[in-house]
Amino acid sequence: MPAISERLKKLEASGVIKQYTAILNPELMDKNLTALVNLGFDNPSKADAFKQFVLNEADIKECFYITGDFDYCLKVVTHNTQTLENLLTRIKEQAGVTKTQTIVVLSSIVDRPSVVLE
Repeated sequence: MPAISERLKKLEASGVIKQYTAILNPELMDKNLTALVNLGFDNPSKADAFKQFVLNEADIKECFYITGDFDYCLKVVTHNTQTLENLLTRIKEQAGVTKTQTIVVLSSIVDRPSVVLE
């Protein structure tokens, strides 16, 4: 096993391994609803305050700055439709948000939490 340990140390030192983490089953944590929320801003200068809002919302798991008709895409994992509605209300209250589009995930075909080492 020393060879594996050395390989891991090299991957860590080079930055290939970003972090170690446990992946929890959302359903066993009573998080039964996943949604993708696209949103647009009227002015990019208001995005800094929005970024801070995103960092403080535990149900927002990922936030992507994207191209196309929207500026950001959020991956939300939450308890139910009521908690999603509450989060959407808070999102729409953020300065500069002009439009949203919410897509509720019915099922997941693949969910790879990391890239594959080749």
